[in-house]
Amino acid sequence: MTPGTMATFDEHLKNEGDAVERSGTRVRARLSRAWWAAFVVVPLVLGAAAAFLGKSSIESNLQQRVERSVAGTGVAQVSVSVDGRDVTAVVPARSGNDAIDSVRDAASHVDGVRTVKVHR
Repeated sequence: MTPGTMATFDEHLKNEGDAVERSGTRVRARLSRAWWAAFVVVPLVLGAAAAFLGKSSIESNLQQRVERSVAGTGVAQVSVSVDGRDVTAVVPARSGNDAIDSVRDAASHVDGVRTVKVHR
């Protein structure tokens, strides 16, 4: 190609080093590996970050709501832990079965709780 003349599409792609695929009269440039990696890696990283960062805030919110609900039962010194949507409550050893049942009922009626385990 001489200076000042316009390159054809084929010449341009040839000079750029891109892969070209001909299909009848249509010419398609294939995506490079970097683009394919970006299409796969970026969504995976964003999804993992959202899952990791969102999980702790959801669990802490659920734990606060369960603790408020359990506090309404009148049972003192109840320890509540949350793993995902599963709640584990530990009541004092001197608590009776009625206290255990009331803590279990209060925790299980909180929206978002899947299972409740109550231990002494």
